[in-house]
Amino acid sequence: MQRNSYLVFSLVMFAFFACGPSPERIESAEVSFRVARQFYSKNDIPQALTHALKSRDADPKNAEVHNFLGLIYFQRNDKREAEKSFKKAVKLDPNFAEAHNHLCLVMIENSEYNEGIEHCKKATESILYPTPERAYHNMGLGYERKGEVGKAIAAYKKGLGYNKKFVMSLRALGNIYVKDKKYFEAIKPLEDGAKICRESPKGIWGSECPETLYLLAMTYVELKKRHEAITALESCLEYSESNLEIQKKCQTSLRAYK
Repeated sequence: MQRNSYLVFSLVMFAFFACGPSPERIESAEVSFRVARQFYSKNDIPQALTHALKSRDADPKNAEVHNFLGLIYFQRNDKREAEKSFKKAVKLDPNFAEAHNHLCLVMIENSEYNEGIEHCKKATESILYPTPERAYHNMGLGYERKGEVGKAIAAYKKGLGYNKKFVMSLRALGNIYVKDKKYFEAIKPLEDGAKICRESPKGIWGSECPETLYLLAMTYVELKKRHEAITALESCLEYSESNLEIQKKCQTSLRAYK
């Protein structure tokens, strides 16, 4: 009887410890995660990956770490590994809206449009998600790549309803109208995007600002607004210092129209 009681006690203790890592391992995982984020903020991606993997190995049930690993893999252009990490994050925490949004984007990049859009929808369904405009933007991107332009426009506009200053969706919306030669419809989102770019610190929107300004300039050209086109191209040059491809396009166009 005493032996059986000991066996039961041992099984209970084994189950207890099998439920998750020890407090020491959790603390070690948190330290590694903090270090990984510090390296990531300095753009030292190899070191960020090394410490993020240490954190994951110490605490494999931490959804935030898997989401962070997904971001690192995505930045390394390893989209398959990124997808695996984001999928693990949402499996561990089905209500993790940010991870759903990241998974949406990487699946769209992997041409898995339908499933990707569903994850964007899950992100937007969370009332606690502070940046739903990002999920609606990625949703719009998915629809656009599927060729469902009407749904893409609706998604971009829905996101802009949450954040009217979201340059990425303003540019995307303007670009759709330009492609369809609806230049009068394109003006409003592109002018709004250009205004926000001029009011924002340089570089904060990456290539979105020079691309928006270039699209705006080309729209002005189509509408026979030469002076406005030149002004937009000059701004494009100013904001494209770190993007030589766009800078070259702006320089070439500026020489042609000035």
